[in-house]
Amino acid sequence: MELQPLGDAAAILRGFSRLSGHEAARGLEALRLPGVIEVNAVWDTIGVYFEPETFDEGAFLEAVSALEELGEYVGAIHDIPVCFEMGEDLAEAASSLDLSAENLVEIFTNWEYTCQAVGFCPGFP
Repeated sequence: MELQPLGDAAAILRGFSRLSGHEAARGLEALRLPGVIEVNAVWDTIGVYFEPETFDEGAFLEAVSALEELGEYVGAIHDIPVCFEMGEDLAEAASSLDLSAENLVEIFTNWEYTCQAVGFCPGFP
């Protein structure tokens, strides 16, 4: 695991293996480590913003290692309603997959999706 400097009050954490960036970030936020202002996750790295005077890099890396030992950090689960009836391309999409519209909806709704990033527009995960 490696903490690469990103200026004098930020760093990028790379090299954790058992957790996604989002799982590790949620776990670190829950720990509220001294000197850590904010952690921002992407797919496989974490941006860490800290107060240089109080941030302890060794303690931070130990905390990440401990989180990795625990395994997956479970986040919130959200049920999002979807209106398929208004989808103008539902029949065409189903047909292109050799499915009925009902089968395509069933397959789509019986899956748990994980949001790994939020786009540039609000509400665009």
